[in-house]
Amino acid sequence: MKTEVSIVDRYAKADPWGRIDIILLNYSNFLEIVDGCEESLKFLIVNERRINRKRSLGDLGVRVQSSGMGDKTAQEAINIVMLMRLSGQRIMK
Repeated sequence: MKTEVSIVDRYAKADPWGRIDIILLNYSNFLEIVDGCEESLKFLIVNERRINRKRSLGDLGVRVQSSGMGDKTAQEAINIVMLMRLSGQRIMK
């Protein structure tokens, strides 16, 4: 007969604060995992915005060399800062 309660059973029966305790006690890198997921989501959002912007300009997905006057690095930084402001995060940690 099994006398030990599984972590899944404890988690299912716990209140929200108890669930947080279970996660933090058993998954020491949980906050890093959440941070990684957040960074991945930011990357996806920035790329989706870029694709939508290009499609709205009639871009067919074929890159043609232009005058070279654009600054991709600055545009990327602006996109990230705007996304962080929308999500309520501080810019510098």
